[in-house]
Amino acid sequence: IGIVSLETMNVPAGTRLETRSCGGGIDGSGGAGLSPEVPPAAAGGARPAWVAGVTRAWGLAGAEPSWELAARVVAALARHCELDHTATGSAAAADTLEAFLLDSHRGPDYCFAGAAVLLLRELGFDARLAGGLYLSGERRDPRSRKLVAAVDDTHFWAEVRDAAGQWVPVEATPGYAVRPPAVPWWMTAR
Repeated sequence: IGIVSLETMNVPAGTRLETRSCGGGIDGSGGAGLSPEVPPAAAGGARPAWVAGVTRAWGLAGAEPSWELAARVVAALARHCELDHTATGSAAAADTLEAFLLDSHRGPDYCFAGAAVLLLRELGFDARLAGGLYLSGERRDPRSRKLVAAVDDTHFWAEVRDAAGQWVPVEATPGYAVRPPAVPWWMTAR
């Protein structure tokens, strides 16, 4: 299981993709193995005032950006909101994420990912929204045994820039996990 990111690419249906994904990141199990340094967020656009209210109400405000704080954001979203793949935003709501975090507390993965980005930015992280494919490995071509992606494999997650300038996945959607970092064979040999 892993997350694959396609950047600046439109791919027609039926196109064969050769991909490689990397592991490591933050999900419901924490951020083990990550460097403890998180650089301050780059100056960004203004966030709605209600976002600061959510960070205060959920006990997240006031802490310095750290991987532990990012993991607390993921845990808070899982505590306060429920994954619902069929949920749609209200036509009356001016802001989908505001309605998700303050009213319905139900939504698909893009609500969890977008909310994580908003909350992480409010807490001082340099964060962005990412999208791609989340492949379980269950759907394979019977002849080649290669993975087959379908529309329902599309997925959204947040990413945080680390001290080295690399984007680290932050998986805030309940039921999804970031693939652990690959361990070289020589580290597992006894």
